[in-house]
Amino acid sequence: MPLVNKAIAALNTIKTQDINELKVLGKPPTTIKKVLHAVCIMAARKPEKTPKPDNPKVFEENWWLTSTKFMSEKDFLKGLIEFDRDNIPNEIKQRRKY
Repeated sequence: MPLVNKAIAALNTIKTQDINELKVLGKPPTTIKKVLHAVCIMAARKPEKTPKPDNPKVFEENWWLTSTKFMSEKDFLKGLIEFDRDNIPNEIKQRRKY
């Protein structure tokens, strides 16, 4: 429980301005991308598909685009704070790739 309590306390320090700063990052640090990728998975979001830079005919999962759209939703931060961490579906718990 101590880690959960620390995570909740950290969530309560995030402001809307912090989210807005993240959304405009063109090339966010890998850590930020990984955390938001995991948040999208926990929220059962599907990845956006965008053309690969080196081969525009082939599409790839773009979790950063998914993350920025998710962060733009009205109650994004409230949803994180009120997330039902006691009832996470097994298929989400079993995902390992972030």
